[in-house]
Amino acid sequence: NLTSINGERVRTFQRLSSGDRIVRSADDAASLSISEKLQASIRSLQMASRNSNDGISLVQTAEGGINEVQNILIRLRELSVQSASDTISDVERRYTNEEFQHLKSEIQRIAQTTNYNGTALLNGMGQELEFQVGIDNSAVFDRVRFPAGDANMTTSSLGIGGNRVDSKQLAFENLPSLDSAIERVSLFRSQLGAFQASLSANVQVVGSQRENLSIGNSRMRDTDMAEWSAVGVQKEIVAQAGTAVMAQANNLGRNALTLLGA
Repeated sequence: NLTSINGERVRTFQRLSSGDRIVRSADDAASLSISEKLQASIRSLQMASRNSNDGISLVQTAEGGINEVQNILIRLRELSVQSASDTISDVERRYTNEEFQHLKSEIQRIAQTTNYNGTALLNGMGQELEFQVGIDNSAVFDRVRFPAGDANMTTSSLGIGGNRVDSKQLAFENLPSLDSAIERVSLFRSQLGAFQASLSANVQVVGSQRENLSIGNSRMRDTDMAEWSAVGVQKEIVAQAGTAVMAQANNLGRNALTLLGA
């Protein structure tokens, strides 16, 4: 009995010191199998959440560049309206055209240099990007796609590559193409906003799933400290009683030897 109690005391100490109710598979084989599957899902959900946040960072990088392109397009339209008026001379139109051309060059520079981790985002050269936002292999439910190749903000793609404002007629002709470019940029920016909103929602959903699975796994695998502390005290009392009885049993033999010696 004393040997059995000491073995139970050791297992109780293992649970209390490790914090795990299941220290080895023999403690609860079925629960251990379920817990391992839950842990795999929990860690996968954590990575899926990180992937979603990385996707949000990528979209924010692209949107930052598009925002500047949109501001520049608005300024280009403003300069075109200014040059279309006879209140300024051709000399002043040439000065205005200098700013106009520099701003177009800046749009081109933004389109060519905006990238995330080496992936081009705004020059139309990027490929379609996939984000693993779930933990399974469903192309519909576990992955989302970002059409990086559709985001072409170069001046030629926007249709303003040859625009000038050094004459009143050219300034008139700029307005429809600039309106079309502004509309195109606004449309793609709204698509980015929708994509970012879906990724943000996925972060919340994945976080909730991970929390609930962690709670379930904890109930199954973690040590109930109050329960096993009480069990430990119980085993300690029984072990002390067993040790005392064993000492008394050993004394019986000594008493017999004392009688024989006498």
